[in-house]
Amino acid sequence: MKISLLVVSLFFALSLFAQPQPERNRPSAEEMAKMQTQSMVDELKLSDKQTQEVSAINLKYMKKITEAFESIKGDREAMRSRMNELRTQMTAEFKTVLTPEQFAKLQEMERNMNEERRQGPPGEPKK
Repeated sequence: MKISLLVVSLFFALSLFAQPQPERNRPSAEEMAKMQTQSMVDELKLSDKQTQEVSAINLKYMKKITEAFESIKGDREAMRSRMNELRTQMTAEFKTVLTPEQFAKLQEMERNMNEERRQGPPGEPKK
């Protein structure tokens, strides 16, 4: 359960911006980066140095996600494409910071998250 928390928070942040939604108080890029970093610290047991580097990566990409959301409003396909591009770049940067074991765990968490997303919310019929 904890393993998917990181991935859930990452994809939650990405999906917040990928779909048009009514205006509401969204967490700032800084808040999302902080939550994402804390989740990674907890799940991947990051060192202090890794925590600083991961924090910087998370902030960088949460700002890019926010900017993309603001500039691509309404074009779902363009947003999906941009989010995939950002996710690929972010993953590549994480790979340079994490140990092979931590990176493998991160990828496993992402796979689990993707599977949970495909299944839909609890209580809904499976597709």
